[in-house]
Amino acid sequence: MWRFDGAFRVAAASCLAAASLLGCDDDDAVATTGGAGPGEGGAGVGGGGAEPGVEEVGLTDSEIAHVLVTANEAEVAQATVVIERVRLPVVAAFAQEMIERHTAANEALERTIDDLGLDPKNNPVSFDLRTASEQTITLLGMTDDEILDDVYMESQVSTHEYLVSLIDFRLIVEAADPTLVQVLETTRAEAQAHLEEAQTIREQLSPTTGTTMPPVTDERR
Repeated sequence: MWRFDGAFRVAAASCLAAASLLGCDDDDAVATTGGAGPGEGGAGVGGGGAEPGVEEVGLTDSEIAHVLVTANEAEVAQATVVIERVRLPVVAAFAQEMIERHTAANEALERTIDDLGLDPKNNPVSFDLRTASEQTITLLGMTDDEILDDVYMESQVSTHEYLVSLIDFRLIVEAADPTLVQVLETTRAEAQAHLEEAQTIREQLSPTTGTTMPPVTDERR
């Protein structure tokens, strides 16, 4: 069974983005995520994943529905934290789009869940998503306004990269109901579009690093 520690990477990427901007030590930034690093066989953020060497059990449709609800809620929560603080209109517009799109997605998802008679069930994947989101929200709340645009967009790239991979390699593979599969395919297309939009904005902040760097001045003059 395929294992994915992307939830760790979501939180870690956000922390490392802040570390690079603040001049902090990368090891200290990674330590704040509370999970094992990529390649170490950890259990994901907060220990919600499978133990090393233990095969993951496939998700049920009810659990997959819970994952989607959790992902949408996480996007809304993260955007809500930053929308009044980011400086650039393009970043504020992206945050507003995330609030509106993911709120609408959850409303549509709730109707589908009712139609299918599913009872969304919490599970390790949802736990990891929620924990990573909470850690990202904490980071965004502590980030100085001057670099908040950069850190938020970096976290959005990581978040949507994870969601696309999660859908491709787990959720669509393990979903049983054809209607739920269609929902996942639609969600995947939307997540890919959001990813590409986030990548474009990040590149606008800086074509090479995604970071807005202050102009260099020669103090000898």
